[in-house]
Amino acid sequence: MRTLVGILILALSLMTASGLVVQAVSEPSLTEVLSDAGFTNVSRINSTDVTFPPGRYRMTLLAEFTEYHNANVLSHYQVGTNEHNTVLEDSEGDFGYVTPPISKLFMAGSEFGLSIWVTPKYSRFPGDCNHDGEVNMTDADMVQSAWMSREGEAGYDPEVDFDKDGIINIKDATVVGLNWLKKWINRYFTQNSLNADGQTHSAVYRNLDDQIMYIIGFENAYSAGSGEFQDIVVSLRIEPPPPVVPEVPLGTIMTMAGMIAALAGYMRIKRHKPRLKR
Repeated sequence: MRTLVGILILALSLMTASGLVVQAVSEPSLTEVLSDAGFTNVSRINSTDVTFPPGRYRMTLLAEFTEYHNANVLSHYQVGTNEHNTVLEDSEGDFGYVTPPISKLFMAGSEFGLSIWVTPKYSRFPGDCNHDGEVNMTDADMVQSAWMSREGEAGYDPEVDFDKDGIINIKDATVVGLNWLKKWINRYFTQNSLNADGQTHSAVYRNLDDQIMYIIGFENAYSAGSGEFQDIVVSLRIEPPPPVVPEVPLGTIMTMAGMIAALAGYMRIKRHKPRLKR
């Protein structure tokens, strides 16, 4: 059996020697996502920390280009607090463009920001075989224990088969090696200064064709620093308050009803009253 160091060295050396590259699924850029959604006249807000004024908003889920689309929860929070109010659930949406888009209304009583939370229930951090939020010796040992086993065999462990090709081999060991000692951080903010890893995980744009609409893109831990921001893309639009129907007191309604009834009775009497002959 290979040791931890042996597995990692073997993985990296074979990648170098053979030119092995793990191919990523082709995804559109955020610019392409916005264009496909009809937002071609936008301007990015040049601020690390972006918050929004209080009001009534409509949030619309446009796209989720991430393997962990079923783990994304999008919330709004009052600035300066840790209370997050869910708007979009992890079960909503799918990989790619959301057709038709999913819209939700919410009310924020004070200045707020948005945050994306990746639920550990469905998420799978690359290299984290035992789902404890860190890639370390335990994960390497799990790769070692399942080394070269195939699906259906006694030693095969699906939690170690990261590319789901039915065999635990150099590609799976490479995932552990490339993510060695990384830790799972699962909440990111439009106030990027709040991100625990110090990275920028969100980009906020203003729709220049509709000045009360924003478009927000988030990226998760795996694409941090790439500038992709298409792991989850939503629009956020200020909605006018619903029309207010004035309340009429019951007494006023009864009085008006009585007056209408009396007027109707008077008109009936007048219409049927016989005329006097002269």
